[in-house]
Amino acid sequence: AYYARAIPAVRETGDRAAEEITLNNIGGVYDGLGDWRQAMTYHEQALPIRNEPQHVGDLTIGSESTRDRMRVI
Repeated sequence: AYYARAIPAVRETGDRAAEEITLNNIGGVYDGLGDWRQAMTYHEQALPIRNEPQHVGDLTIGSESTRDRMRVI
């Protein structure tokens, strides 16, 4: 619930990398709970951000890439 509250705040800042990390973290929580469908909805939201030109090739510090997380689910 706390992560979900963070999404609007992160989006308001315009920090797309932080938004991707937040979405992936929420997806990771749902994955850990065994709710793979809900996890995928968050990872799918993160993927377009990951594919933006300024993020392609970047490493997300402290988390796996969105594609890697989606492969596991």
